[in-house]
Amino acid sequence: MLDLRSELARVFPEEACCQKAELAGLLKGAGSLELQGAGGMALVLQTRWAAVARKAISLFRERYGVRPTVLASPQTRFKRGHEYLLRLTIPRDKTLLTEMGLWGEGVPEELVRKRCCAIAFLRGVFLGTGSISNPERSYHLEFVCQGEKFARELCELMVGLGIAGKFGQRKEFFLVYIKNAEAISRFLILTGAHGAALVMENTRIVRGVRNQANRLVNCETANLTKAVETGIRQAQACSKLLASGVKLPPHLLALAKLRIAMPEASLRELGAAMQPPLGKSGVNHRLRKLVSMARELGLD
Repeated sequence: MLDLRSELARVFPEEACCQKAELAGLLKGAGSLELQGAGGMALVLQTRWAAVARKAISLFRERYGVRPTVLASPQTRFKRGHEYLLRLTIPRDKTLLTEMGLWGEGVPEELVRKRCCAIAFLRGVFLGTGSISNPERSYHLEFVCQGEKFARELCELMVGLGIAGKFGQRKEFFLVYIKNAEAISRFLILTGAHGAALVMENTRIVRGVRNQANRLVNCETANLTKAVETGIRQAQACSKLLASGVKLPPHLLALAKLRIAMPEASLRELGAAMQPPLGKSGVNHRLRKLVSMARELGLD
């Protein structure tokens, strides 16, 4: 699947309110507050994705005219890729924290009143803490949240946008997740990940065709196995009837001998081998009669 996070990182909101909402969502998902000396504070954003770090820097610069300091941890033998740490010292009046609703534990209601802002906020949260599985294996998109209040309100926000999100818990973390393919596609389209949505839909179609083909093959195999097992039981019943010495009418005798000789043949194949040829329903009726006679004589 396409790199969803990189695609969403390229979607830059035009409106100032949406820029603020997306930055707030990103910080709610992957940010934290760090206490400094003399009552100072700093906003810290930690991410493994360079595209997310670049977008956060762009949003800070565009909306607030500031640029956080950036540190990148080096790659090691045991750790692939960099870890990016963005730190922004907060002015003493702490207006920025208030504007982005970072004091409260839940979703900042004042930032998501407009639909466009709610979508931008949701995109920011995904960039910070979201993940999605490969649709070729399963349909699963989730947000890992540190607080229960935030997770529940995020779930409500998604439902309000027409996305069937669900709330859950894993150890000390709270989850909002989607396991429905249509709901995931709606999330992708709403947040601007049209390339990923197209890949998702194509994968759904291929999986649907493959699953349908597998069902048909399994059904055909089951029917064939059942038919063969039934034919063997009929052949055994016919063999016991002939061995018992019971006198059979010519039309039943001919079919009994044919079934013994062709235990795996279908009813249609048996009918075609009869002289004169017999239809499928006629063959089935006579075989049922032969099996019934064997059962009445205690030969089954």
